[in-house]
Amino acid sequence: MTELFIRLFAMLPLSAAQGCGSLLGRLAWRLNGRERKNTEVNIRLCFPELEASEQQELVRRTLRENGKLITELPKSWLASGDYWGKRLEARRFTEEIRRLLGQGRGVIIAAPHLGNWEVGLRAITAAGPTTVLYRPPRQMWLNSIMEQGRIATGAKTAPTDMQGIRALMSALRNGEIVAILPDQVPKELEQSSVLAPFFGHPAPTMTLISKLARKTGAPVVAAYAERLPRGKGFRGNFRYVDERVTDSAAEISSAAVNDAVEALVRLSPEQYQWTYRRFGMDFYRNKKKPGR
Repeated sequence: MTELFIRLFAMLPLSAAQGCGSLLGRLAWRLNGRERKNTEVNIRLCFPELEASEQQELVRRTLRENGKLITELPKSWLASGDYWGKRLEARRFTEEIRRLLGQGRGVIIAAPHLGNWEVGLRAITAAGPTTVLYRPPRQMWLNSIMEQGRIATGAKTAPTDMQGIRALMSALRNGEIVAILPDQVPKELEQSSVLAPFFGHPAPTMTLISKLARKTGAPVVAAYAERLPRGKGFRGNFRYVDERVTDSAAEISSAAVNDAVEALVRLSPEQYQWTYRRFGMDFYRNKKKPGR
């Protein structure tokens, strides 16, 4: 029944799906649950320059945008390539990735939980063969739908284990693209993570991207698909990760990735998934505002 509902939901116009998501975000605000509380902590930590009222408005907008992500995902997975080709402005990004591929070292895409990364994957695969580091969801029926969407883009998937890491390395050595979500650390990779600054605060950060860059010489690009207003579609935005990404010190190379992600987040702060506990647990256990 749930799978049927998702497939039916994918038939809604994008504007209607996002309208439902906005309502879902408003409900999350009123329920005042963990998602809102996590978002409030994250916004206070990362945007201290904002007045309290401005922070609360950003929290509201974040919950609405996160709601839109949830309700547009069925269409992200199941709508045709032609459908997204008319609603994704990413020519400059795709052409730049093709240019980088011409160097023969492959390309690493750091695609954070910003905007809609499932839609953004279509811009990545349009540039060339792509392998995505992927941790399947626990629900098998959802994994089936997600896999259908990934196959439709032409992307190959690699699990978050040594087999998957070898697949990523092989793809880069073949001059292909690998795409990795850099801002959450899968449990399988926790032992190889470090604390690196993100918006001025230590955040658990995977070292995989910097290790792959150091071993292969592949350039690293942070990118996301920005949600445009009123259901108009998405726009591809990107930033280069600077040369520190190949530094032998894990804290320095991981900070380079975080800095590029932060630069993108500042372009569309309400579209980042601030609902996650991005920093150490101590930040979220203390319910008092900093400095009080």
